[in-house]
Amino acid sequence: MGSNVAFPGPFWQLTDVKRYNLDIDSNPAAITYPSTNAQVASVVTCARTNNAKVQARSGGHSYANFALGGADGGSTVVVDLKNFQQFSIDQQSWIATIGAGTLLGDVTKRLEQHGRAMAHGTCPQVGIGGHATIGMCTWMLQR
Repeated sequence: MGSNVAFPGPFWQLTDVKRYNLDIDSNPAAITYPSTNAQVASVVTCARTNNAKVQARSGGHSYANFALGGADGGSTVVVDLKNFQQFSIDQQSWIATIGAGTLLGDVTKRLEQHGRAMAHGTCPQVGIGGHATIGMCTWMLQR
């Protein structure tokens, strides 16, 4: 994957790890930035081959730093989903399909372009991947 992976080094915590909760020291083994499903599959295969845990990161908004593997994340390979920004909306059914790396602030803007909205909190940097897995992954967007 070349430059699509980051390993511990200078400025690692600031540029790649970006801990949400600074009180919990989370240091994953690597952070990957795939842009295709095939690259995600390769990361998972490589991690499994090397007995590492895999954790998806949509926005990274986790009080326990779960997107980094939590406090025991040292053997975790993070799959950062920021490159998965797909968005489409069926204007007949009003079902939206939203890429897991899309942040809620961006979801709001894209839905507004179609005269639609979605209930969510006030934190625009929350990733839809984590937010949507709390309930359902596809919503019927009502007027």
